Amino acid sequence: MFLLLSLLFYSIAPLSRFHEWIYIRQFKQGGVEDEAWKFFAVCIPVCVIGAPLGTLIGSYFHRLVLAACIYITDTVQLIGALVVVEPWTSKNTDTPLHLMLTSGAILVAGAIYFFILAHLVCYVKK
Repeated sequence: MFLLLSLLFYSIAPLSRFHEWIYIRQFKQGGVEDEAWKFFAVCIPVCVIGAPLGTLIGSYFHRLVLAACIYITDTVQLIGALVVVEPWTSKNTDTPLHLMLTSGAILVAGAIYFFILAHLVCYVKK
């Protein structure tokens, strides 16, 4: 029974913190920006449709197929971000070389970290 109650509490707790944040922001700090409400409204249908669809797809596809889907969507997202931000121009930053080098370093460091992590998991399983 305790496990059931703790699971229920932890599943509701983030939602109650969100409600608390909305209350404080809306009534104590002068209101939530209209643009934030618009972003929130855009997220609602994505979550309502995407969560059950993701669960359905996740239960039928192999984990490697799901991993390939994640790789593809992450690559598309990275290319889209590069098109939008244009880190090679000085339109969004005063130091485009610095932005490109730090972004590349973060990308390479993350790839190395997860490569090492994957090999450590294989080593521990043996």
